[in-house]
Amino acid sequence: MAPGSRKGRIAVLLIGLIVLVIAAVGGVLASRDNADSAKTGADATTATTPAPDPTTGEPVVAVADPAASASGGASGAPAGSSASGSAAASASAGTSAEATVPAAPPSTTILRTGTAQVAVLAGKPDDAYDFDSGAKQTAGADVTAGVIGLSAANGAKFAVLVGADTPSLAACSAVPEGQWIGQVLLASLLPGSKVCLRTSEGRYAWFMTRAGDVVNGALYTANLDFIVYKKAGE
Repeated sequence: MAPGSRKGRIAVLLIGLIVLVIAAVGGVLASRDNADSAKTGADATTATTPAPDPTTGEPVVAVADPAASASGGASGAPAGSSASGSAAASASAGTSAEATVPAAPPSTTILRTGTAQVAVLAGKPDDAYDFDSGAKQTAGADVTAGVIGLSAANGAKFAVLVGADTPSLAACSAVPEGQWIGQVLLASLLPGSKVCLRTSEGRYAWFMTRAGDVVNGALYTANLDFIVYKKAGE
């Protein structure tokens, strides 16, 4: 064999050997990259997979808190909406407060005290007394004296009290509407009798009958010691 042919074959063998080494090294590196990629994917899967519930073995899934979401939504609402809600709440509170305010009670201040004397005389006009003005007169009178007793006039009303206690504003204002009457008979006008009165102008009053001067020729004479209270606002 010629020396030139041998050198050529050796060169070819060396080149082939170098190619094989390069191919082997490339295969090793490719295998390592694939292994690293597989490991990274497995770690990501582990990180995103919920841990199982120790009692059921089922994965635990996180659920959003509706209250927190609502709170977040309310926080992001425009300032005008918050102000409107506050105004509505204030208006509602005001309405409730107005609805629970009780009616004003009658005034406890005394308007006047005195004694009214009424008599019934044969052939004479009936005596009349206006407790609102404290005058013995027919116009606007609350009480007129007749043969059978006292009659209420101009919308006034009576309520006869039973018992030994002295009459009072509290006792008279507590009388039920159905117990107010328009007439007090002579049998209820004995000395010491106590009668509540609601005057024609809406004031509470009371009187107590007592023995006293008798008008000559009168069928009877009634002396009424009375107290009249002011109306609320007077």
